[in-house]
Amino acid sequence: MDSGALRHFCANRELTIDFEDVAAGQCVYMGDSSTTTVKDKGKVLLKFTSEKMLSLSNVLFIPSLCRNLVSSVFLDIAGLKIVQEASEVVVMRNGDFVGKGYLSGGLLVVSAAEQVNNETATNSIYIAESIDLRHGRLGLVNFILL
Repeated sequence: MDSGALRHFCANRELTIDFEDVAAGQCVYMGDSSTTTVKDKGKVLLKFTSEKMLSLSNVLFIPSLCRNLVSSVFLDIAGLKIVQEASEVVVMRNGDFVGKGYLSGGLLVVSAAEQVNNETATNSIYIAESIDLRHGRLGLVNFILL
């Protein structure tokens, strides 16, 4: 989980479902001021060890990344509450526990169950939309990734 990430990123294509093509040559700026190419985008179903799931939309697939990144900014926009305290992070929605994570090597690592495919059914799916969709619904001008 990354509080500085402005998008959700996935380095493992097997975790991504419902692929969509992106514009040829679409790149994003990384924290070290470098750029990297986006291959495509899709949805990732993140299943917490609590058995609750989080549907992340418009996740950018970037195979050159070392880790998958969940944007805590988007989780906040989607109405999830992120509480970070004593080397732990707790994700909640309307006062209900969704999942947790822990600090490891300077990163907040989400406690997730094994990979989820699109055939998995559950009654506790929370959806985290992208800011592009939110801006479109509000009639605002979307930002452009360079």
